[in-house]
Parts: sequence; structure tokens; C-alpha cells
Amino acid sequence: MDDSRYAFASLEEKLVDELKRLEQALTAASGHDVTLIAYEKKEPE
Repeated sequence: MDDSRYAFASLEEKLVDELKRLEQALTAASGHDVTLIAYEKKEPE
């Protein structure tokens, strides 16, 4: 894996971890189950 792919994968992992943390915080604060959904932007072919 080249450096740019590794950097992207590392960033993606950090963002997923942050989304999970935000879900937990929002669920705790609201008293309701909260699910955050991330979408992958696709480039037109």
C-alpha cells in the first residue's frame, strides 16, 4: 500500500471512530438511540 492510501485509510478509521463517539454522546444526551450515517461520494464515470 502506498503512503497516500495508508494515510487515507488511517484518516477514514479515525473518522469512523469519531462518528461512533458522537453517536454514543448524542444517545446519552437525548435518551434516544442515535445512528449517524456516512455516505461515500462517488466520482462520475
